[in-house]
Amino acid sequence: MNQEIIEIRDGLIELYKTKDPFELCRSLGVKVIETDLGDNILGFFQRVLREEVIYLNNRIENFNEKEYVCFHELGHVVCHPELSICFLEKIFYIKDKYENEADIFAAYFLIPDNDDIDIYEIENMTTRQLSSYFKVPEKLIKLRFKELSL
Repeated sequence: MNQEIIEIRDGLIELYKTKDPFELCRSLGVKVIETDLGDNILGFFQRVLREEVIYLNNRIENFNEKEYVCFHELGHVVCHPELSICFLEKIFYIKDKYENEADIFAAYFLIPDNDDIDIYEIENMTTRQLSSYFKVPEKLIKLRFKELSL
């Protein structure tokens, strides 16, 4: 699946000339609505008929976190075109698989490839330090660097 995600990422960047999740959503016709989702939900996507909507919690103050959540939800939209939120709520045993894939999608956008990373600058950093350096959640560091073998 990772190779498919890389191909999707590269295709989106080439086609739309941006790595900005909000620009990608506009280009793809995906609505982004910021609304109060309470204290426990950062975001979700909904597919109704042929319209896709990403809801982001307007309580997210940190732009890097908002960007991550948007990429994560966009990952669902482009990597899981056959799913809807109602489907996921009823079938919990595969939910983790799709959540993981959406995080991998976000990680590939938010963390540069090997060629774009100064390995010597980061080689002795902990997961927490890498998370701070790249301004992403630690779980994305673990997903992305597992493949980079750093």
